[in-house]
Amino acid sequence: MSKTCTRCKIEKPLDEFSRQTRTKSGYRGECKSCAKLYARSESAKASQRKTQAKYMQTEHGKTKSREKCARYRKKQLFKDSVQKSRAKYPERRSAQIALWNAVQSGGVTRPDVCSLCNCLCIPEGHHFDYSRPLDVIWLCKMCHEAAHHVS
Repeated sequence: MSKTCTRCKIEKPLDEFSRQTRTKSGYRGECKSCAKLYARSESAKASQRKTQAKYMQTEHGKTKSREKCARYRKKQLFKDSVQKSRAKYPERRSAQIALWNAVQSGGVTRPDVCSLCNCLCIPEGHHFDYSRPLDVIWLCKMCHEAAHHVS
């Protein structure tokens, strides 16, 4: 038996096609070689990124992401990375600690909205100058990442 590939339009034997139970014939529409070429293409990668972003917006995707992050944070590789970063930038760490202590003691109040986009969130403090640890602007996660990419 043979089948025509939907991409290259060449008739090939069935062993050139991957099995897929959801289709009428029981085989994929494209041959294995065309499927490999498509998987490596930029349009396939863009499609994958789009699908992944959409999945990450679902409750299941968020839960899986949190679990993955929690597993990574338990690894020694992550702990070593954090320790290395803290040793490399001690002034940044001391500014973070000073701000954290001020927020906990009530000396500094954290707002409920981002200073840039005004979205309702738990904003993060962004330091422009680590020598002034309490002089921060409060940014949501996305705006904070954008601020660091600009700086």
